[in-house]
Amino acid sequence: MRFEIGESKTISGEEEGYYAIRGVNYLTSIANDGDITDNDAQYGILDLGGSSTQIGVPHKGKKITKDSTTVYSFLSMGMEKMREAVEKNYSPAERAPCFFDQFEHPAQSESPYKCIEMIETQMKAVASNPASTEMSQSWMDLAVADIKFIAVSGYLYVTDFARHLLIHANNEISYNSYLQNYPWPSVNDIEVAAEKICKVAWSSVKDMHESNRHQFTSKTKLPHRCFEMNYIASLLSMYTVPKEERNVWFTDEIGGSEVEWPIGQWVLDHDQTMFIEGQREMLKAAEKEL
Repeated sequence: MRFEIGESKTISGEEEGYYAIRGVNYLTSIANDGDITDNDAQYGILDLGGSSTQIGVPHKGKKITKDSTTVYSFLSMGMEKMREAVEKNYSPAERAPCFFDQFEHPAQSESPYKCIEMIETQMKAVASNPASTEMSQSWMDLAVADIKFIAVSGYLYVTDFARHLLIHANNEISYNSYLQNYPWPSVNDIEVAAEKICKVAWSSVKDMHESNRHQFTSKTKLPHRCFEMNYIASLLSMYTVPKEERNVWFTDEIGGSEVEWPIGQWVLDHDQTMFIEGQREMLKAAEKEL
């Protein structure tokens, strides 16, 4: 089999978000026995990495085009960057609620702050931050509250770890609402689950990791999962995702296919091919009539 090498280029974050939106809507349509050419927007995309985070919002009910999607990429707003900002600006005693019990400090109760409060303060300090008044208006204008989202990468790794810990933490904690609703928990579920897992003693978390390791969590990431769960709750609240609604699906797979932006590129190419072939058939039919 021979392959021809075509043009290659680096795509922007906005293009990647656009292709991701096309991809997830294609996959959900197939999973629900829909038509593969049906590109009416149903789902947006949420992505979270160590250095940056991204949200892609389709204009609901419209065909998916670059003009009918809005993608924001926020540099320095990833999980690692935000944790580093909190660590820089708060002492171990102050930031204790953002980490597992007795991880850095013997008593979380001595801190005058809640973890989400510290995170939101740091989010607002970032230049061109997504928590600004201007951006808050953008979320409302985009009707984010009316959109369902697929949440991938860090969103999945962290929230699935919380599920894992709630199940395996030696009866130290339980939160049935989160476990029953996952992978579609509400923001309220996430906030309460974050508070629950952060109260687990660090020694118990390490013991669980040794005996029943979570598939998405390495030894180096283990201490950060408490903070990251709080950060996810903060991000979703900032995006004006309704706290009581279960509008976010945390997954990296739909209908047996991985959620990856190249699927959206393939769908676009497929649609263009179908259009061109349709045009050719119309020309052939017109030529026969001559």
